[in-house]
Amino acid sequence: MRRLPIDLDEVAEALTSHVVDCSWYLDTDTGRVFLLDNLILESVEDGDIDELPAEDLAIARSLLSDEPRYLLVVDPGWDPYQVMDEFVETVDDDELVDSLNEAIASPEVFRELLEEHPRWHKRWEEFEEQRGLEAARQWLSEQDIEPLSL
Repeated sequence: MRRLPIDLDEVAEALTSHVVDCSWYLDTDTGRVFLLDNLILESVEDGDIDELPAEDLAIARSLLSDEPRYLLVVDPGWDPYQVMDEFVETVDDDELVDSLNEAIASPEVFRELLEEHPRWHKRWEEFEEQRGLEAARQWLSEQDIEPLSL
């Protein structure tokens, strides 16, 4: 197992967030987690590289080669709806449970509803963060990487 200095919070964010037209990567040499605009990869594929910063160009070329330095950070098993559902099971306020179950189809509405209940909102944030960190540890283990604390 390779040991790398990695910020687990960054890996968790990469696994649990969705950014349109961008992808998260892990640099397996440095442990850095970063977001790259997919248009950069398309530009390099198309040979349109005149306007690209040197670092982005080097990363894109590496990604398009078979060089294994950069790993796409993605967890096909991460399901935000399942995480919300698991959280609802911990709530002991029946009225709030009913409201959350109705709101679960929309993460934004779910969060807004919890903001009206500060105690449960704080618990939700802690619960979601914990699930994200668990997913990050699991994903790193599957990549045969042991995170070293920064």
